[in-house]
Amino acid sequence: MNPSVILTTEGGQICASLTARVSQEWFSLFRQGCYQGGARWVSASRKNLAPLYNAIRLKAAMESLGFVVQVANDAAEDLAGAAIELRGVSEGVRERLLLADGVLSLRGARLAPYQAEGAEWIAPCDRALLGDQQGLGKTLQLLCAAPAGPVMVVCPSVAKGVWNREALAFRPDLTRKVLEGRGSAVWPASGEVVILNYELLPATWAELEAARQADEELPDDASVDAFWNSVPEGCTLILDEAQFLKSNKTARTARARSLIKAVLKQGGRVWGATGTPLLNRQLELWNLLTTLQLHREAFGDFLKFAELFGALKGKWGQYVWPNPKDGVSPEIATRLKRVMLRRLRRDVLPQLPEKIRQDVPVEITAAARRMLDKVAADLAAKGITIEDAIAAAEMGRLADPAFEELSRANEELARAMIPAAIEIAESYEEAGEPLIVWSDHRAPVLAFRDRPGWATIEGGMSASQKTAAVEAFQAGKLKGIACSIRAGGTAITLTYACAELFVDLSYVPGENEQAEDRAVRHGQTRGVVCRRLVPDHILCQRKHEIITGKMELISGTVDAAAVVKATPKVAVEALEKLSRGEL
Repeated sequence: MNPSVILTTEGGQICASLTARVSQEWFSLFRQGCYQGGARWVSASRKNLAPLYNAIRLKAAMESLGFVVQVANDAAEDLAGAAIELRGVSEGVRERLLLADGVLSLRGARLAPYQAEGAEWIAPCDRALLGDQQGLGKTLQLLCAAPAGPVMVVCPSVAKGVWNREALAFRPDLTRKVLEGRGSAVWPASGEVVILNYELLPATWAELEAARQADEELPDDASVDAFWNSVPEGCTLILDEAQFLKSNKTARTARARSLIKAVLKQGGRVWGATGTPLLNRQLELWNLLTTLQLHREAFGDFLKFAELFGALKGKWGQYVWPNPKDGVSPEIATRLKRVMLRRLRRDVLPQLPEKIRQDVPVEITAAARRMLDKVAADLAAKGITIEDAIAAAEMGRLADPAFEELSRANEELARAMIPAAIEIAESYEEAGEPLIVWSDHRAPVLAFRDRPGWATIEGGMSASQKTAAVEAFQAGKLKGIACSIRAGGTAITLTYACAELFVDLSYVPGENEQAEDRAVRHGQTRGVVCRRLVPDHILCQRKHEIITGKMELISGTVDAAAVVKATPKVAVEALEKLSRGEL
């Protein structure tokens, strides 16, 4: 006879326990069922606990693995209460969605069905990732889903103005507080939303201790202690542009993880939002899910993740990840759907035009050709391929000889592309058509800084300066806007234009796609053409081919998890049936 699992309730959560000792094989399956059902091991109580609304999901996961599931009699009352609470959550979300629809109508728009579905899907979740493609209105969905309790939004600095403006429009019941300057981080009070950028997250206690050991300058101990000792109960934490948390080695990720742990410990919610869950490498997806504490629910453990992605252990114990074009397991999409809601523009908003990419060959000067010929010869002499150089850039190995030489050449080449970019911009100006110019280098952006009727978005600008440039462009006051891919590629809307020009591309495929989608967003009524300058040299053409190919191939890994219509993780009716012993 198959072993039994009993579901009880403890402290307002559902608890899964084995009723008797089992073999190691069955115990491994039990752990897998806990992960799939959204339960986490809580060391303080030494139990596997999940939110009450996950009871149905947890029961189904255990039964699918062969367990006989019992629901304790004394859990019925708690489950019935959870059904009532969930119904109240859904009603609250619907009220906020009605308000949002009214606000949008004043802007000449309407609330889309997928946006309502997204808000209702994420509202009951204690941990979740909203991975809608760029431009589908993740900010609106998250604001409508958030309860009236304390809300904290962590986002890039350029997005703080957007969150402040949208919170004013869609959540007038919340008092807004936008933080500026180091040491300003505070928790929100009840009925308040605090908006801050990632750079303002306070140091962790671990960082303080490491600084003491190294005899380095310390942050204000008192302010750090005050922050971490005052975590409010039931806080909703929203991490916008969560792809910034893809690396385990940054202080930003370490601080975000401490923040997440603190919020969950106090019974709060943690929601991540990103249009590009996978920017470049498969491992980034694992790191992101780990940061949001969704990795076990999706994949169980790292070994399973690596197996599904076809990774092989190399000679020195490091994993070698295959090219996405070699195919990935369809099971990945199934697992991602446990923790992530992703909708694509083509699926939920067919009226939104898709972008068209056009390559524009550019004849380079004799001097530029000689330079590139020398770089190609030097790389060949060292046994370095263009693939090696791009891989070094992707991995952040900026001092790698494979990258250094190509990087210097690309910077000079970007300068050489300025005349072609100016010429194309002039043709758009003559036609009265606004244009967005992108570059991975500083020089092409600066070339437009003093051009009449143009604005720029570049590194080093304040959030208010970026916001002012975007607003002027969207209001039709400018002929064009030139942007650094990294500085302007996220969290802004540039739908006034339907034409984009890439002087060059970022080495990170996801960054290019994010930049493209600044114009391909909700509110765009025209087809968007993304023109990319491609110098007529084999080195440039090969680089362009590799990056473009990866943009198309890697996105397919998470896009396979996209759904057309979202449903909440649990239905109120199902919880009510479970409480009555009918399931």
